Amino acid sequence: MSQIELIIFDFDGVICDSEYIAAEVTTQLLIEHGVDTTLDKVLLTLVGLQADDKARALSKLICMDKIPQFMLEVKNRSRVAYYERLKTLPYVDEIIPMLTQQLCIGSNSSLESLLVKLKIIGMEPYFPKQRLYVSSLVANPKPAPDIYLHAAKTHNVKPENCLVIEDSDHGTHAAVAAGIPVIGYHAASHCYEGYEQRLTDAGALTLFKNMRELPEILKNL
Repeated sequence: MSQIELIIFDFDGVICDSEYIAAEVTTQLLIEHGVDTTLDKVLLTLVGLQADDKARALSKLICMDKIPQFMLEVKNRSRVAYYERLKTLPYVDEIIPMLTQQLCIGSNSSLESLLVKLKIIGMEPYFPKQRLYVSSLVANPKPAPDIYLHAAKTHNVKPENCLVIEDSDHGTHAAVAAGIPVIGYHAASHCYEGYEQRLTDAGALTLFKNMRELPEILKNL
């Protein structure tokens, strides 16, 4: 494989353990709206979706006219929960400073959301604003390849010299479509039993569950 010059991290579920918190908030709010659901169902159907896709999924559960306010309430409650208990995933803060490649984030999250969460977990020095690539910067969010291709182009690195680290199948599909090697990370709280198979099926070259494994994986790619 070509030498890796740029590592593009997905954010939620790779850098920090935010997906599970948001899923808990979403589950509670759906129940308050009279929806018969569970955290497991929400984890299976709503985790990792970009806002428009999430709205379409929610339209099957609640009235369309309630969705904008519902999503705003999820955002507000999630933010409160993030300030209370959001953390980096294990060893992320140890391994990131050791990496010698260029680093950036490619996420379907909003820029505002990323900036807030990066501040909470104290990772702003490693991922300043100019290294954050979000769906609002491109025509199509993941699973389209646009975000990852935009990141590679901005850093003047060929796709084959990049590496994507993903925790979702749609993000993995995005990297594959961009022609960028991708590895699957499945250590976050929302990664239920069998979750890693979705990453393999989507095209992840290898899987790992401990961020301390990353340096060795980089040597062997």
